[in-house]
Amino acid sequence: ETLDNHRTFGNVYTDIELMKGLVYRSSVGVDLSNYQESFFRANSLLYRTANTGDPYAQSTASRSFNWLWENTVNYKTSFNEAHNLTVLVGYTAQKDVVDQNSVIASKFFDDQVQTLSGGLVTDGTSVKEEWSLASVLARLNYNFKFRYLLTAAVRSDRSSRFGEANQTGVFPSISVAWRLSEEPFIKRVTAISELKIRSSFGVTGNFLIPNYGAIGLLGQGLYILDGQPVNAVYPSTISNENLGWETTKQRDFGVDFGLFDDRVYGTFDIYNSQTEDLLLAVGVQSALGFTTALTNIGKVKNTGFEMSITSRNTVGAFRWATDFNFSTYKNEVLALGGDNEPILSAGSAGIRHITRVGDPIGSYYGYVVDGIYKDEADIAASPVDNEAKDPRPGDFKFKDINGDGLITTDDRTVTGSYHPDFTYGFTNRFRFKNFDLSIFFQGVEGREVLNLTARHMKNGEANFNSYAVENDRWRSEAEPGNGEFPRADRATSSHGNNNRPSSFQVEDGSYLRLKTLTLGYTLPPSVAARFSQSIRIYVSGKNLIIWTDYIGFNPEVSLQSQNMLVQGEDYGTYPLARTWTLGISATF
Repeated sequence: ETLDNHRTFGNVYTDIELMKGLVYRSSVGVDLSNYQESFFRANSLLYRTANTGDPYAQSTASRSFNWLWENTVNYKTSFNEAHNLTVLVGYTAQKDVVDQNSVIASKFFDDQVQTLSGGLVTDGTSVKEEWSLASVLARLNYNFKFRYLLTAAVRSDRSSRFGEANQTGVFPSISVAWRLSEEPFIKRVTAISELKIRSSFGVTGNFLIPNYGAIGLLGQGLYILDGQPVNAVYPSTISNENLGWETTKQRDFGVDFGLFDDRVYGTFDIYNSQTEDLLLAVGVQSALGFTTALTNIGKVKNTGFEMSITSRNTVGAFRWATDFNFSTYKNEVLALGGDNEPILSAGSAGIRHITRVGDPIGSYYGYVVDGIYKDEADIAASPVDNEAKDPRPGDFKFKDINGDGLITTDDRTVTGSYHPDFTYGFTNRFRFKNFDLSIFFQGVEGREVLNLTARHMKNGEANFNSYAVENDRWRSEAEPGNGEFPRADRATSSHGNNNRPSSFQVEDGSYLRLKTLTLGYTLPPSVAARFSQSIRIYVSGKNLIIWTDYIGFNPEVSLQSQNMLVQGEDYGTYPLARTWTLGISATF
C-alpha cells in the first residue's frame, strides 16, 4: 500500500490605514490537499473474498480546496481620557470543494503486475461536493476607564447546506463586565490583585450537516426489468426545503479573580444554554420510501458550572505551580415537536438509544437486568419473559418496568447516558535551575459507556474469547457465581436472549488518566549560544496510566462521534496508544 498526501496552506493579508484610527484589512487563506492511495492485496496473502476476487487492487484519489476571504474595517478611538471605543464591521466568504474517485480491480492473473491494468476493473465510485458560507458581521467594544466594559456583536451567516427559504441565520451577542479591582474601595484590599464580574448572552448557529442535506438526492442501484437486472437510479434522501440553522442561546455569569499579587488566580462560570431546531435524522413512515429524514426538531437545555484555578505554590529557585479545572454538565431534552414522541435510534447494533423529553439526548435504551435466575422456581416466581427464548436457570432476569407481570418491549427504558456528571484535570509544573517537569492528570466522572462487545464477550455466548469476569458466571444451582454473569451456552442456541439491549451492556466509564508527563532540560545560555538562542532537550510520555472500572480498552470511546443521537458506543475500538517522545526544541 502506498499513500501520497500533499497539502499546501497559508494566508496573506494587507492593512490599509484609511485615516487615523481607521484600518481596512483584507486577508485570503487557502488550504489545498491532494491525496493518492494505491492498494494491492497479493494472492500470496491467501485471503479469499467472493465479492472482489483475489488478488484485489484499489486506487483512490481525492482533491480538496478550501478558501476563505475576509474583509474588515476597524475603527479605534479614545476621548476625554476615559472613553475607549472600537468598532469593527466586515464581510467574509468561504468555499470548500471536494473531488474524489476510487477504482477497484480484481481477477489478477498473478502478483507481478500490481496496478489496476493488471486486472479487471469491477467497481468504482466518484464523488464531487462543495459548500459555501457568506457572512456579514459587526462588533463594538467600549469601556470607561477600563472599569466598565461592554461588547456587542451581530453576524449574519448564509449557508449553502440549507433549504432556500432558511439559508440565512442572524446571531447577536452582548456582554458586560465590571472590574471591581479598579474601584477605590477594592484597591484598599491589598490581598485582591484582580476582581471582575461579567455577564453575557449570545446566540450561535450550527450548520454542520452533510452537504446537500436539504436536497433529495439520487442513488444508483439495480432494477429487475423483464427478469433482467438493469442499472437504475432511485431517491436516496428526502427533500426538506425548510431545513435551517440549529441555534443555541446561552447565558453566562462569571467571576475572574487574582489574589496575593496573582499568586492565586482563576475564573468561575455558571452557564445555561438552550438549543432549538436541532438538526437530527428522525424516523419517518416507511410508506414514504425512506426510514429517516434530516429535519429541525426539538429543544435541548445544557446547564453547568466551570472553574479553573492556578496557584503559584512556590517561587524562587524552586518553582511549583498547580493548574486545576473542574466542570459540571447536565443535558436535558425539553421538547421534540408535535406530540413529543420519543426518537429511537439505531447505532452499530440495532436500536439501543432513545431521545425523549426529560432525559439526556441519545440516552441508552433497553431492558434492566434484575439478577440471574437461580433455579426453575425462580423462573416460575418471576414475571413471564415473552422476549426470552426458553429461559433457563443461569439466564438474565429482567425488571418488569410497567408492572404488568410480563417482560415485553414495553419494559425497555433509559439505562444510562454518555454525558458525564463532571470532568476535571490538574497539572503540576515544577522548575529547578535548568530542569522542568510537568505532570497532567485528566478525569471524567458519571459517564456510562455502551459496551457492545459485552454482547459476545461477557454474556457466556461462547462464540469468541471472553472477558476474565466470565470465571464468575453461573454454572449450576450449586455454583451460582456472583449473580452478575449468565451461564455459558452456544451463540446459536436460544440462551435466554441474553444479548438483547440491556443495562448489562452499559458500564461505568469514569476514569482518571495520567495524560502527559514531560521532563525537560534547558542548556545553559553559554552552551546554547554556540548553536542558537536557546536549546531545550525533553522527553514526554502520553496516555501513560489509566485508573478505571471499565472493562474495555478506552472509556472515552464513541464510535458514532458525529451523530449526537447514538453517542458512547464501544464495539471493540482500539485503545489509546501509549507514546514516548524524545525531542529537542531550539530558538534561533
